[in-house]
Amino acid sequence: MSEPEVNEKQVVGKNVVIVLGTISIVLIAWLAGTVVLMNFQITNLRGQVDDLSKIVNFEKTEIWLNNKTLSFGPNGNFTGWFNPSFPGNVEIVCNVQPPNPNIWVNLTWYVFYDPSHYYQDYPAPYIFDKYPNYSDMIFPIMSFGQPNYHEVGITIGNSDPALTSIVNFTASFTY
Repeated sequence: MSEPEVNEKQVVGKNVVIVLGTISIVLIAWLAGTVVLMNFQITNLRGQVDDLSKIVNFEKTEIWLNNKTLSFGPNGNFTGWFNPSFPGNVEIVCNVQPPNPNIWVNLTWYVFYDPSHYYQDYPAPYIFDKYPNYSDMIFPIMSFGQPNYHEVGITIGNSDPALTSIVNFTASFTY
């Protein structure tokens, strides 16, 4: 018996088919990986655009203090410091028991330009003279384009020399 003759064209043809098949598989895998990566990036960018749109339209809110309850004795006060990322509005909702027209809220903010230079603004204390047991106040604040270099201080106090009051308050920041 003799061995069948192998045609060189058939061997070369099989090698070409194997090489082209391997290249095709690699290209298809690369294309599929690229499509998956691009879809991930598109989804990520859409999320960033949605987040930035909410910021531009003042639809994002951070709760700085949620239902914090403190007892304020005569001439007592509380101050909390916060770092807003953008300009926006600080809203403070207070319930005072027993009603006390001498409970006040003051907002202070600092913008630090460098360790030795800063801008400070603080309005006069707001006195609850019309609604001594409930208040919902909104304070606008500015960031002055200095991210991470500004602080907002919220002070709630009692200027009554004799009466002690319990204040439940929530402070939120909308930007």
